[in-house]
Amino acid sequence: YSLREALQGVSELRGVKGYAVPRFWLDDKEAPEDHHGHSHGHDHGGGGDRSEKVLGVIHIIATKNTDLEDVRERTEQFLKGE
Repeated sequence: YSLREALQGVSELRGVKGYAVPRFWLDDKEAPEDHHGHSHGHDHGGGGDRSEKVLGVIHIIATKNTDLEDVRERTEQFLKGE
């Protein structure tokens, strides 16, 4: 649901007419601090509360006569939660 809410929020940003082709996926790369010198043939438990990083691509459709760089920056900040 938070992804759906984020897309709704993007469409409400100033200068955004809409969006198309949203594609999102979970980052499956292991963070360097997660690796601790041995193979992972076992479960460490307690990993359920770890937030997973979401990556993605989205085409933003800007309104006419809008500063495209401004729309890009505000959309990026919004999606990063800044």
